[in-house]
Amino acid sequence: MADDLPAPLPARRYNETDTDAILRRAAELSAGSEERSAKRGLTIEEMEALAGEAGLDPELVRRAAREVAIKRTQRAAPLAGAPTRILLEKEIPGEISEEVWESMVGEMQGLFGAVGFASRVGRTRSWSLAPTSVRGPQSRLVSLSATTQQGKTVLRMDESLSQLAGALFGGIVGGGGGGTTGIWMGIGMGVLHSPIAALSMVVLSVLSTYTLARTLFARTYRKRADELNDLLNRVAEARPLDGP
Repeated sequence: MADDLPAPLPARRYNETDTDAILRRAAELSAGSEERSAKRGLTIEEMEALAGEAGLDPELVRRAAREVAIKRTQRAAPLAGAPTRILLEKEIPGEISEEVWESMVGEMQGLFGAVGFASRVGRTRSWSLAPTSVRGPQSRLVSLSATTQQGKTVLRMDESLSQLAGALFGGIVGGGGGGTTGIWMGIGMGVLHSPIAALSMVVLSVLSTYTLARTLFARTYRKRADELNDLLNRVAEARPLDGP
């Protein structure tokens, strides 16, 4: 009887790794490929085709790909304690005119108080802050790009913090920690007559300066990320310089 039938088993739920592998292989089978999925990934076009067959808007694939790329850059570097790159993105409706782009560049120059290099390749406009001759924590490596397609414009703000990290950790840890090694060794060996004490003071000095550099870098990252996020919002609302 129907009441005696066993309850249906719950549908199996695949983990993220299995899901990726299944979707990748499905796309390969759809394309008539017999190549094993472990040997290759999917191109953005293959993923768009697969999304279309599943009834999804292929444009969502490119949007998802951008979001994944941005999230990857936001992972904190293990030693630095914060990401070494700031990458922000914002999509606005419509295609921007040359006058609007000039206004966007004006917002960039207004914040940094410096000129930059502008270029255009296809439907992508770019502006980069001109590098200064000074290499250090105050030097900025910032760029803005605007890519227009299908009636939308994607704005991307990008800043590399690798130079900042090198200056902070090299200057503070190398100068403050490594540079005082001789002093601590002299105190430990000459005054306390203890190799263990000497080594302990050297290690403590390096760890202290490293913690200081890590704290300063993380604080600077947060400050610059907030600054660029505010700037990106202003850029997105830019209007022609001679407009209303």
